[in-house]
Amino acid sequence: LYRWSIWLRGTMDFRHVDHTYTKGLCWFDGSGKPLGNPLRLDLGSADPQWHKIQQTFRAPANAEFAVISLGWDNPNFTGNDTVEFADARLDGPHPPRPGTINMHHLRITAADFAGNHMSETCPILIRKPPASGHVSLRDDGVTLIDGKPFFPIGIYSVSKRKDNDFSFDHALKELHAAGFNTVHTYTTERSGDIAELYAAAAKYGMKLFLAPATGANSTSVRGALMTVAEECNEPALLAWYLADDTASYIAPETLELVHRAIHRIDPYHITVQADGCSAPGDDRYQRFINATDGFLPELYPIRNPSGNHVASVIQGMKNIQNAWKAAKRITPVWAIIQDFEGWGWARYPTDAEQRCMIYLAIIHGAQGITWYTYAYRDDKHGAPWHPDRWAYLKKMAGELAALQTVLTTRDPVGKATGTILDGPKVGDLQFPSLNLRLKKLGNEWTLLAANSAHESLRVTLRAPGLDGKVRVLFEDRTLPAKQGRLTDRFAPLAVHLYRWKAAPP
Repeated sequence: LYRWSIWLRGTMDFRHVDHTYTKGLCWFDGSGKPLGNPLRLDLGSADPQWHKIQQTFRAPANAEFAVISLGWDNPNFTGNDTVEFADARLDGPHPPRPGTINMHHLRITAADFAGNHMSETCPILIRKPPASGHVSLRDDGVTLIDGKPFFPIGIYSVSKRKDNDFSFDHALKELHAAGFNTVHTYTTERSGDIAELYAAAAKYGMKLFLAPATGANSTSVRGALMTVAEECNEPALLAWYLADDTASYIAPETLELVHRAIHRIDPYHITVQADGCSAPGDDRYQRFINATDGFLPELYPIRNPSGNHVASVIQGMKNIQNAWKAAKRITPVWAIIQDFEGWGWARYPTDAEQRCMIYLAIIHGAQGITWYTYAYRDDKHGAPWHPDRWAYLKKMAGELAALQTVLTTRDPVGKATGTILDGPKVGDLQFPSLNLRLKKLGNEWTLLAANSAHESLRVTLRAPGLDGKVRVLFEDRTLPAKQGRLTDRFAPLAVHLYRWKAAPP
């Protein structure tokens, strides 16, 4: 025996309700097949005071779960009619089942006298929120974890294989030691592997962005919600990865539907997608800007043996900014930097190309950096396949880790400018050769400067407080500055990071 009960109040009299649209209580077996006919629920007469009603039912054999639906077509709402429900329960024998989650769906349907219908289904998850690891966004797109700025330094497609002893713990230990703080995997099957990945990430203080069990680009709202409901309290979770090569596989309105449903039950994490965006006038992201919280642009310019279009990173970031302007919003952008060969790309980036792409992305607005890819198979080679590429990538992760606090500070009011004394003013793809972004943390200034040209430059740089001895980070050298300016040389595609202390007021 089971007892159904509910509290209600309102002005609606349900004693003579038209039950055409009222399903009542329906029993189902383990495969989701209905058992018997729906059982009518008696909601009684109008009563403006809160009162409790209950009914007793016997479950049919093999019943695994029940769905309670309250709905009616008659009587209609008129005037000031109201109805309120609270605390619906179905009490009775409930053998414990592992993985049971307390999730419900509220479906609201309305129609006018002309027969036009509209409806919306709202998922409701009843559980305690995660104790920590709440992810939100600052108004400039910077990611916040428990209110503190976070700069993702990540890598794609981490998996268990021979060179990490088939262990996520081994893989994440190495990544953490190098400076990475964020990991992605294409594994979607919810098995022991995902549990192992969550445990390793929590152990090493790393964050994960993962697709639900239904996979990226899935149109299954309920399928995605089941994974989210089960995993939304995982301490290592950063974001739900909802789409990959987005515009090729899913429509904007469909992706937004999945995104909105997830946020209804998990407001403590964000959603992200990834797609290409580096062609001039590319609008692939613009149509999807409202479909997720964040965007991971695929910046893979090193396709040909001798070709080099590093400045397509600038083009991609400008396309994103155009999308922001059109949508009147700013989203987090975690740039995906190429570090692979294969998949139609003929070679890896060189060290100079790699470092230049990273800093061009940051200078032009990226609030996180991740790389494609950790994976390799057959003739498709990610960074770990090549020892020199892997060593350099880990070096760059460590470099960004040393800068992450600076990189998440708001841009100061003051700006940096540069004058090119020798060398081309215009670099690759007709973008300016010299690219600058100024940061300030406490009484220290940091100037990020990158040369996107294939020729050397000699430049004079100007910035607030630029005076005295200036350190060039990661280069073991200093330069003299005087009256707000210094002069330096840039090799082709070179990056220099300058730091100085502000003069006393």
